[in-house]
Amino acid sequence: MSEQVKKTVIKDRAENPDFAIAPPPPRGALPARTDVEKYLQAKEGVAAKDRADFEEYLNQKRQREALQPEIPPRPSKFDRRTMLKVVTGTAIAGETAALGYSWVIGKAGRRREHATAAPSHHS
Repeated sequence: MSEQVKKTVIKDRAENPDFAIAPPPPRGALPARTDVEKYLQAKEGVAAKDRADFEEYLNQKRQREALQPEIPPRPSKFDRRTMLKVVTGTAIAGETAALGYSWVIGKAGRRREHATAAPSHHS
């Protein structure tokens, strides 16, 4: 039994005219404009435009606010007296719940005592 082996044809890259490799730059010398420099310049341009747009927005906002009459803020419905009422009500409700719980548990405990006690026969 012989196995047929298929050989893959690999073209030499040096023979491909579409594939061009630029020689590496000499050490210590950088190209005139690298991709990083292009990116940083574009980023600075965008940041400058953003700052100008934001300044324009702030100016428009100041003009709108100058035209609107001053409206006094509404008094808050939540003052110190209301807060004390809420805290007092919560404390009373909590104490009532604790007393009710102990009362229910106490009754249940007394029922168990009566149920487990030996019945007495009066004859």
